[in-house]
Amino acid sequence: MTVAPRLALAVLATLLAGTAAQSQEQGDEVSTFSRIKGGAVYDYKYGVDGSAVSEEYELIHVVCSDGSKSLRVMLPVSPEADGDVSDSNGPASTLVKTGAGYQVTFRANGRNIRKSLEVKPVNDPKSNLAEQFVVRLDYGDRLWKALTSEKDGAAVMLIGQGGRTVNVPVDNKLTAALSSCGLGG
Repeated sequence: MTVAPRLALAVLATLLAGTAAQSQEQGDEVSTFSRIKGGAVYDYKYGVDGSAVSEEYELIHVVCSDGSKSLRVMLPVSPEADGDVSDSNGPASTLVKTGAGYQVTFRANGRNIRKSLEVKPVNDPKSNLAEQFVVRLDYGDRLWKALTSEKDGAAVMLIGQGGRTVNVPVDNKLTAALSSCGLGG
């Protein structure tokens, strides 16, 4: 895609979103979209155990790059979650430490996908998690479709006993961020 159509998409996405760094608040949830050099960032924060985001929250963070289908998605799961038991009869953890990172299996709409993970800090004292897993994936692939599905349990990270359901909420801020990178439509 040439610069002119990409710029037009970014302008359109900004107009649709209101402003490039606008918040969308609904009770104990806040989502934001902002342009960064060469891409866009989408943040979705939700309050923990009914608390307001301003008190304590967990974060979903998506970064896209202009002209690329590659995404970095920070999920609200940390290495400590490997000790959790959500279903004692469910699948065992697949989390494995590999040098500087980890590998884990995701169940995406019933199919297993093995992915590498990085651990990144969340530098905000109001975050419930000091660090979270980041997974790299491609826009439109099986895992992305499961993460953004409205179907309950479409994406399960097989960590801890029984796994952890994970998702990326789709709202106008996420759509604007992805559109500004030339994705979606």
